Amino acid sequence: MKSHLRSQRGFTLVEAAVSVALVAIAAGGALWALAAFGKYGTHQAGPHRTAALAFARSLVGVAQDAWKYGQPGISPSGSWQTALPLAVPDAPPTTMPVAITAAYRQLQTPDPAGIDPTLPSAEVTITLTYPPDPDHADSGSVSQRATLHVRAPAPGTRIAPAGLVPEPAGAP
Repeated sequence: MKSHLRSQRGFTLVEAAVSVALVAIAAGGALWALAAFGKYGTHQAGPHRTAALAFARSLVGVAQDAWKYGQPGISPSGSWQTALPLAVPDAPPTTMPVAITAAYRQLQTPDPAGIDPTLPSAEVTITLTYPPDPDHADSGSVSQRATLHVRAPAPGTRIAPAGLVPEPAGAP
């Protein structure tokens, strides 16, 4: 009977050790996940980067609209400086100075989509430089790139009717 109790005590000790090991592994996994989430949180974009990226995307949209209607001359180009409005939680509204550069590169193949090979195409790159966010690992620069194609005539433009299609030969 005594040997049975001794073996039972040893088995209980092994069970306890395995249980502690499993709890330690689970706790380590939870801490690792928490550390990974913390690292993710520090890489989130701050208010300066978010405002600059939104403005760069809107400038790309303006350039796309200008090219879409066959008026590339009115799309944003060159370099200039401006101030973007900035709203930060728990702070009064303010502005952020930014430097903007819009660069165009004419494409060799006028229309890679093949819609109309006679229409011009270009690639635009909008780059904004801004003061980096103090609480984030931030480069202080965002860039957006897009391919622009002339797609349609400008609104209000009169298009001459195509005329009549000739009747095919041998038609009844």
